[in-house]
Amino acid sequence: MSNPTILTILSALIALPLAAEITLVSPANGETVSRVPENQKKIMSYASRKERLAALAADRKEKKVFFSSKAPWRGAKAIVFKWKDPKNLGSPYKVEVSPNEDFSAPCHSFFSDRGKNGKHMTKLKTWGVESNFEVGKKYFWRVTAYDFKNNKTTVSATGFFYTEDMAPRHIRLEGRTANVRDAGAWKTLDGKRVRQGMYFRGEGLNNNSPDRKNPGRHRLTMSDWHFMTQVLKIKTDLDLRSLRETAGMTASPLGKEVKFINIPGPAYRGVFRTEGKKMIRDIFKVFCDRNNYPIYFHCIGGVDRTGAVAFILNGLLGVSQNDLEIDWEHSFYPDLPDDPSRGKHNPGRSVSQLVKGMMKYGSANDSMQKRIELYLKSCGITDEEIATFRSIMLEEIKK
Repeated sequence: MSNPTILTILSALIALPLAAEITLVSPANGETVSRVPENQKKIMSYASRKERLAALAADRKEKKVFFSSKAPWRGAKAIVFKWKDPKNLGSPYKVEVSPNEDFSAPCHSFFSDRGKNGKHMTKLKTWGVESNFEVGKKYFWRVTAYDFKNNKTTVSATGFFYTEDMAPRHIRLEGRTANVRDAGAWKTLDGKRVRQGMYFRGEGLNNNSPDRKNPGRHRLTMSDWHFMTQVLKIKTDLDLRSLRETAGMTASPLGKEVKFINIPGPAYRGVFRTEGKKMIRDIFKVFCDRNNYPIYFHCIGGVDRTGAVAFILNGLLGVSQNDLEIDWEHSFYPDLPDDPSRGKHNPGRSVSQLVKGMMKYGSANDSMQKRIELYLKSCGITDEEIATFRSIMLEEIKK
């Protein structure tokens, strides 16, 4: 008489090879994957702008670390997925990554047509729009092999990894719109986080008008358009360019389903002038309407006007002054326009102008967050609007 328990075990073992022929190697289960390049981490580790500028100046002389051709800026590190396929089941391989263990949406899919190497190891380096993972999040992954010769599909076991809990979350697009990142993900001084996936900052989605009569040429590829509308689910395109730059555009390059709002934005000292304060008031009100989210806000380069708005928004939420300055710097690294060590030094085009302007609000012991709140009230923003914005954009950090 056979033992039913042994038969059950044997049956299970017979069924295992199809799922075990592909073995996931890295990221290893529970591994934390860094998305911020090492040169960015190094420069972000300095506690003040003065120290960062000194480090950049010293490095500029020797052209290493920050200025090396191998030191990327304004982009996230790719995640390299590796797996073993001892039986060389065939390619292409499909790599699926999802925050959900059942691989329900949102699910990132990659394809690799690489065959085996000497160690039967296959790897995939993730680039492109589908590699824009959130920071500080757990992801599950698996690999599927398609053996067309034998008409067989083999799926690996499911692995998991974490993305490093470190802003900024860079967004990579394929077209000519660059300097894009999630304006969220930053931690606040009171232990919260600015929500990810709510507002994004970057360059213009189309060129400036060549003749002040016709809108400029689109910069997006179809993959970019799909990613921004279907994955990021952008509902509002907030364009901070002047009417001369937009030629009176009335629709977003993302399509008619996306609300287009054009409010010329000020930068640096301009945010403290009478007309600039009116612009900031109108801009801020866009962020007080829950129906507008997710929002993509931009000028043409995503650095000056966009940087001023990001500074005010995240400063109001409680992001530290140092992180506000680092976020501004990320748009320029390694050539900061206000860096005395570079050839063209422009002290007026500097985040320090925003800091100095805000210091005129409040008293000596007030935080930057409080000063920005008082500044916004001087622009005509109400306590209720400030509270609404904070309720939309702040979240507790999950342990």
